[in-house]
Amino acid sequence: MTNVDQSIPLKLWQTYKDTSALSLAEPYIESWRTLNPDYSYSFMVDDEIDTFIHDHFDRATLDVFRALPLGVMRADMWRYAVLYIEGGVYADLDAECLIPINEWGIPRGQLVVGLENKVHFCQWCIASVAKHSLLATVLEMIVARWQDDPDLSRPNLTHYLTGPGIWTEAIARYSGATIGSAHDIYRAHHDNNNTLSLSLLNEQAFNNQFVRHHYGSTTWRESDNYVSWTSQSSKLHLLYGCYPTLLSNWTMQIESNVFRLHSTNGASVELNDSARVILSYCDGSLSVANIAELIANDFEIPTADISESIWKTLNDLAKLGVVDIRRSS
Repeated sequence: MTNVDQSIPLKLWQTYKDTSALSLAEPYIESWRTLNPDYSYSFMVDDEIDTFIHDHFDRATLDVFRALPLGVMRADMWRYAVLYIEGGVYADLDAECLIPINEWGIPRGQLVVGLENKVHFCQWCIASVAKHSLLATVLEMIVARWQDDPDLSRPNLTHYLTGPGIWTEAIARYSGATIGSAHDIYRAHHDNNNTLSLSLLNEQAFNNQFVRHHYGSTTWRESDNYVSWTSQSSKLHLLYGCYPTLLSNWTMQIESNVFRLHSTNGASVELNDSARVILSYCDGSLSVANIAELIANDFEIPTADISESIWKTLNDLAKLGVVDIRRSS
């Protein structure tokens, strides 16, 4: 696939799972629209980005997109997808535009990326022409990586599957780099006079020069209207990385149609029906996510509707010393 020699379209793209965070992000959204009045502005919620992938990509890509377990992962994948199809500028909701885009000095026919740090390139802001082959590459890598059945309890899973990790790998592959760190790729790229249709900007560009990132996962943490990617990732890590076990000093008995656990030290715990069902799976061989899937299938209810309540019940039982939910495999 060849890169095209054209200007980056005058389009701004943003997304979130729904409209709940728009009030938090309003000043940052306005910074993009006010400083770039010639740009069209599009904000899409989850249902809309799903439709976009459905309408523009093959079945394998759509299946992977829908299978990704976190909203932040689907938002990552969509940003590459929408820029590949439409071109323009993508920015996270917590990114503020400081300087009009036409003053960034973007070359024609380019994809523009900034360093996040010495390890990764950032993807909270990306500018690109449509059909840039680097965007096709990262989408293909995401599909392949998911189809390889990744370990969902892996630390930094979001970075690895869809985020800055795989994005930096894709940039390295595109630029022919044999070295892995973003800073080394940046230096090698500039030593070669930026000959590819790719502009790599220094660490300041999208860290307070052109764009300021406000890190909503920290600054909006206390808001009921925002769910941070870090909290999503932590929950996934717990669901897939913990294998609860009923401790051997407890036995279950039925007394007058009531289920009770009795400990060898004389303690007793009355169980409701939900706790009893959950405990029946706690033999140490199943992750919390596995248990949720089995219960959901047994009772014909969506897994997403019960995962959090199962985790809460297990936490309560752990505090009573009934189960061990420490990370194991």
